[in-house]
Amino acid sequence: MIGEDNSIDFLEIWDDYSSEEKTPPKPVRRILKKREVRDGMIRPGVKGNLVAAQTLIKKERYKEALIRLERVLTEDPDQREALFRSALVRKHLGMLDEALRALNRLIELEPDFAGLRYERGACHFEMKNWDQAMEEFEVYVHLAGDNPDEKRFVKKALKLHAEARKKYSS
Repeated sequence: MIGEDNSIDFLEIWDDYSSEEKTPPKPVRRILKKREVRDGMIRPGVKGNLVAAQTLIKKERYKEALIRLERVLTEDPDQREALFRSALVRKHLGMLDEALRALNRLIELEPDFAGLRYERGACHFEMKNWDQAMEEFEVYVHLAGDNPDEKRFVKKALKLHAEARKKYSS
């Protein structure tokens, strides 16, 4: 998928979507319209690397996805989508300290985004930082409120909060 010059094999990305008879996401369509594709290869910039990272994540190629996300963050350290995806990928790879750093930066940029608190609580939970996990889950539940999109995560957060409280107490 990735060429020697760090270009992205657009045809492989396109095949993923056409084989499932799905329309490619807007960034891929925009790249096509801008004719940034030459000989089937996208010259990666922020958009190209984000698209490639998402494709790699779907294929569970997390280390390669992280490389793409790091390239975006080198160009734009506050790129929110890249920060969030890199935090999730790092968490998945067990790089919890690095995931927390990305989540901390995102919370500075978006302090009222409930999902960030949930992810930060989950990192602390995995690190056995029970008091910090409980605190994050409490903030998450407060920020999520009655948002129907957050309902199943609220239940999970409350369950994890109770489990952390039990472990913290023992």
